[in-house]
Amino acid sequence: MRKSEPEKIGGMLGIISKDMFRLLKIKASWIDISGDILSSHSIPAKLKGSKLEVLCDSPIWCQQIELLAFTLIENIRKTTKFKIKEIGTKLSVHKEVAKPRLNDRQTFKLDIDSSAYENIKNPELREKIIGLVTHSKSEN
Repeated sequence: MRKSEPEKIGGMLGIISKDMFRLLKIKASWIDISGDILSSHSIPAKLKGSKLEVLCDSPIWCQQIELLAFTLIENIRKTTKFKIKEIGTKLSVHKEVAKPRLNDRQTFKLDIDSSAYENIKNPELREKIIGLVTHSKSEN
């Protein structure tokens, strides 16, 4: 039985550097690919061939990425021109996965014209929306 030739290191480095380059490009574009909120809870961590592995700071965000995998794959293709076929997730407490801090959150303001309430036919729903808007305006 003949031993196979050892693989040349240049060939191995070429494959590694290609995946590394692609991963770095995906990381750099991650906010454009996944959006502000999802990108603040996840980070692309590993790329092997056409499979991307994403680290998430909570199981909820892992599930969200899995649900949005098709859309994320399309966004990666549009943004980077790379063909990713699969996205996997892993839960991580790695400090590189940024968790939003409370003082960094943007306040959400409801800015609804009061004449818009008149178009709501359901009285219970109308009262709830008026309550939300009134509560939102009193906090700001």
